[in-house]
Amino acid sequence: MRLRSNRDTEQPLERSGAPQRRTMKMKRGAHLQAFDEPETKKKKAKVTPVSGVPSTSSRPSPIVLDDEKQRGVSEARQVAGGKARRRSRFEGVRSVVRNIEDIPNHLLVSVFSLLPIVDRVRAERVCRKWRYLARGFAWSSTDTFSFSTLMKSKTSQPYANERPYIGDAEVKSLARRCGRYLRHVDLHAFRDTLTYSVCRSFAPLCPHLHSLNLCGIQLTNSSVQLLGRHCPNLEEVNFHRCFQESVVERGLSSFFNKCERLRAVDVGENERLSGTPSFETLPNTLATLKIGGCYRLTGAAMEAVKNRCPNLTYLMMNSVDTLSANELNNFFTSMVNLRKLKFGECFISHTIGGADLNLGALKNLSELTVNDNLLITDRVLRTLVNGCKQLRYVDISGCNRFVTNDGLMELAKLQNLTHLNLSMMRITTDETVKRIAEKGILQAILLHRCDDITDAAVTKILECCKKLTSLDVSFCPKVTDVSMRTIYSYVVRREMLEKMYPSNEDTSIKRHDEHLSQLLRYERSLHALMDADIDGQFLTLDNVHYRVEPADAASRVAKSLPKGGERKESALSELHVWIGNSGIVHRREHPLLHVDDGESAFGEYPALSVVDIMVQLRDLPENWIF
Repeated sequence: MRLRSNRDTEQPLERSGAPQRRTMKMKRGAHLQAFDEPETKKKKAKVTPVSGVPSTSSRPSPIVLDDEKQRGVSEARQVAGGKARRRSRFEGVRSVVRNIEDIPNHLLVSVFSLLPIVDRVRAERVCRKWRYLARGFAWSSTDTFSFSTLMKSKTSQPYANERPYIGDAEVKSLARRCGRYLRHVDLHAFRDTLTYSVCRSFAPLCPHLHSLNLCGIQLTNSSVQLLGRHCPNLEEVNFHRCFQESVVERGLSSFFNKCERLRAVDVGENERLSGTPSFETLPNTLATLKIGGCYRLTGAAMEAVKNRCPNLTYLMMNSVDTLSANELNNFFTSMVNLRKLKFGECFISHTIGGADLNLGALKNLSELTVNDNLLITDRVLRTLVNGCKQLRYVDISGCNRFVTNDGLMELAKLQNLTHLNLSMMRITTDETVKRIAEKGILQAILLHRCDDITDAAVTKILECCKKLTSLDVSFCPKVTDVSMRTIYSYVVRREMLEKMYPSNEDTSIKRHDEHLSQLLRYERSLHALMDADIDGQFLTLDNVHYRVEPADAASRVAKSLPKGGERKESALSELHVWIGNSGIVHRREHPLLHVDDGESAFGEYPALSVVDIMVQLRDLPENWIF
């Protein structure tokens, strides 16, 4: 003890004062550590022994102890400082941001990317920081430009009171921001303010486009050539009503030659289009071709389509009545892969060419629309039934000039027929309808203006067809309240059976609007504006391509069955009946029965397609003038 005391007293003053200063620093550091970590338990720093230091006794000298303590304190302070920094960052994230300038940049970019395109452009004008973030980083997720993405609207129908002005300069400005990310461009909603120069505005900046809709925008040879030069990856293109002011055969030839991946082309309602020589360069990848309304197409053009497009599956050629029956037969003979054919409003008589139309070669045909076609006769229907065994959808409405009940009886031989439109066929009788309904697989049948149809035919349809979803008996004066009572009993009985024996298949819960849209020929009923897409879940405008959701379908019928338990009432099958101007006076009400007192499903303004538009038009200003 004395030696230790003597050794301590023999240390010089500067040495003896150093431990005191280090002790003060250690206490101050411990105090700061305790202040930084009020709720955490302080951990003692492990001090590693220092070897190799000479000592005169078994105990280390005070200098060595002070060095070790200082090293331990520094390590403890580093650990405490790291924890404090991490805790402060975590608390900073949890804390409420009271100033918008404190929002991290990556969060601002995420917010900007969720905004509509119009608001995103407005955000660039706030300050330089927002301009840098919004313009440089918020467009990478934008792959579609259309009216709906511009305004983030529920429908692509442009409302009259909020339609923005989009010209060629505005399209170019947007293409500079997101052109390299765009895959789909739809400019038909702005066709009134765009010119042919719009192709020069966006085409050089959008090299990765897959689909393009320029419906109604008048184009020239140079603009079409420009599209093919800068957008060679196009797969779907819509040139509907784009060549009404000029002849663009040369431009189309260059375009088809450059775009070798095209799968769908719409050049309908272009009266100046003859198809020669533009159709001679059509790519062999083409699967969908719409040439409706091109009444100047020649036989050479159809021959080019036959040779260049062997994989064609969908052909829409309404109002193409410049071809003879022999030319048509020569064309249809090679279209063995065709699944959908729309060949309505053909007013060339079969007696002119001296030959009958032969559709029996279309072995894979599943949908046929030949409304108001004078080429359809009893012999044509007989050949059709014998050759096209896979037909499911048939529309022969208005073909009553050369078709009799003998020809309609041939339709009863179709084993897969689920949708049938006999509207305007005044020669249709009860016996014909009973014969067709005996197979029990009909899901939709339209008998609009079939004057000879009575309650007996309706009763037979309801007895045989257990999956019926759409029935049109409008303008059938011989259909009375007896049919209404039978319809009500049918719905009640089917509801009871579906609750007792729930099915996991989707066939019993499909919306009636989907079934109806698969059959109805909206091209004529809405003045050549609507197109029935069988494979889709929505209605598309064939000319302007607006997508409109069916009215009341989502609220009344569920999309799928619940995973377990009983089926909900909204998931059961629904029956839609049109009774306008028929002999039915007293209608019956049921949750699964939708009775429409309108003119018909075949009428001029079906309620299925105008509801969304009417809801928006109610919000127009009072002084608005149509």
